[in-house]
Amino acid sequence: LTAASCNLADVQAQVDMAVDGDTVVIPAGSCTWTGGISTSKSISFQGAGSESLTISLSGTGFGALSMDSLTAANVGTVSGMTVDGADLSIESSAIMAFSGPNAETAFRVTDVRFVNLCGAGGSGWRGITVYGIHGVIDNCSFTKSASRDCSMHAIDADGPGFSGDLAEVPWGTDGALFVENVTFDYCGGSASDGAYDMYYSGSIVVRHCRYLCVGAGGHGFDSGSGAFFMENHANIFENTKTEAVFEALGSRGGTGAAHD
Repeated sequence: LTAASCNLADVQAQVDMAVDGDTVVIPAGSCTWTGGISTSKSISFQGAGSESLTISLSGTGFGALSMDSLTAANVGTVSGMTVDGADLSIESSAIMAFSGPNAETAFRVTDVRFVNLCGAGGSGWRGITVYGIHGVIDNCSFTKSASRDCSMHAIDADGPGFSGDLAEVPWGTDGALFVENVTFDYCGGSASDGAYDMYYSGSIVVRHCRYLCVGAGGHGFDSGSGAFFMENHANIFENTKTEAVFEALGSRGGTGAAHD
């Protein structure tokens, strides 16, 4: 289903017609959205490419996309766009949010650039929040605004919550959020929160990524419900800031590994 343009109303019209398994194609262009799309359909969004399609968000208190019923049977993919948050103000919200009923691999985000995060203000910014499902975020970038400071996580990896025996650590399985070939650029403005955070038994594998002026970690039971599993390997950490201590990786709960 191809939208007539990248305008919100045209994209929403195709979402309204879509059924599980469909793909909504968003053509090239530069469009400003003053609201977002929320859907319980397991569909995909295919943009014209991060160099060809820019969606600028303008307003207060909304994200661009929320998908709440993703399953392995109908994996939702979002690809091919730049999302600009320069004129957006949010409080503890995400630009994109993905969730589903089961802890299974159910989504992918690829070739998406998130720029000017922190934008027009607010606190507790998230680029992507994942609730209770697994998936892949690859070949993307998250760039913090150089003109405004805020508390920001590029990614929140939230698991399905703790239950039963947690002795089975998911080494070498698909039981995690995989983040690959992603750049986290926090060098603009003052120091901020980590590139990602984890709650509710969240599990994450980060590899072949670049952390610029930022580290990452996970929460623990000292703050409610903490991380379960964190693996980092084959990543590059670079820091050019001088005004704050730089912590590459930290963990307040769970287990994991860092190597190479």
